[in-house]
Amino acid sequence: MTNIRITRPPIYVLSGMSKGWHNIGVWVQGGGIRLGYVAELRFNGKAYPENPSVSPAKRLEGKLRGKVLIPSAQGAKPPYEDQST
Repeated sequence: MTNIRITRPPIYVLSGMSKGWHNIGVWVQGGGIRLGYVAELRFNGKAYPENPSVSPAKRLEGKLRGKVLIPSAQGAKPPYEDQST
């Protein structure tokens, strides 16, 4: 569907949907971003955004609603993660 750049695991399948596809959450950190965050990527009918650090991707605030699809190598999760769907 797309090639999403500058992401790190964990990668999430979020409970929200756009155009019939689940939103994706990706961890963004590094390259000047000192405090990492989860960015939400929404399907626009053709693809997901390629760069999670700029619009239309947006920083998720509050509890993350979804499930880990690809865990981090260390198994670490953001402290606010909520695995409920």
